[in-house]
Amino acid sequence: MNPIVALIAYINVIINPSTVVLDPGEESVVEVKVVDDSGHILTGLDYELSVLPPRVARVRGNHILGLRRGIGVLIASVKYRDTIQTGYGIVIVGRSNRLRVMVMPHRAQVEPGDTIRFRAMVRVPGNRRLIVPEHIQWMVLPAYMGRIDEDGLFHAADHKGPARIVAVATWHDLRGLGSAGLLVGNLRDRVYEVHITPQFARIQPGDTLFLSYTIQNSAENSGLKVKWFIDPPFLGHFEGNRFVPEVRHGRGAIILWVEDESGKFGFARSVVVIGRPAPSHRRR
Repeated sequence: MNPIVALIAYINVIINPSTVVLDPGEESVVEVKVVDDSGHILTGLDYELSVLPPRVARVRGNHILGLRRGIGVLIASVKYRDTIQTGYGIVIVGRSNRLRVMVMPHRAQVEPGDTIRFRAMVRVPGNRRLIVPEHIQWMVLPAYMGRIDEDGLFHAADHKGPARIVAVATWHDLRGLGSAGLLVGNLRDRVYEVHITPQFARIQPGDTLFLSYTIQNSAENSGLKVKWFIDPPFLGHFEGNRFVPEVRHGRGAIILWVEDESGKFGFARSVVVIGRPAPSHRRR
């Protein structure tokens, strides 16, 4: 059996634009699009938009109203085949200088049901020292991968797959957002060999990138489910196997996740660079 024929369809919930920048009292409109794993747009599905924390912005339909200065996560939830699928974006209210937030560890792995602690530090404009922020709000994307306490302790759920730990930090009147990559799953269950082509690509702003893949040692398994991720998630989105960037410059990891009905999985990474790298100012 060709394993590609037996793949279970997944959907992507896409918010466009994925980054909304507002002043308090200003309003913006976003579009929510649902595509299947072949990149086809699905119609007739209802969605619900929300913002966390809700004090940052208010949602009415697909209109986002800035309430107070801060940074939040915009969440679009769609019911599809008796499950809730979600897409994510960023809402930034206030155009002042923002903190640079570093979440540590930057990459981590944890088994389902286990815990791991994250911490966040900030770098303020004009100061190279790392500072402990006054307040941190933690979030898990997607939320079904687990929960995280106010002190940064992550509790993994029973789901396996990639996740993102997001920290919204506050220091004086400045705010910023940082994130870290997380794999929930026992690496001993990684039985499928997955290969992505290309393994490295540089594209220009406005271009898209088509990827292909092969899955080895899976001929006897049906019901494989496959999903594409971009890390960090706000660089762009996937429509099937087509990556659509949403920034003019950036670098990220493309992750392909494969899992069967018993929880055995495989994954592969490739790298995409959007635009030209920033100029280097080295001392001679």
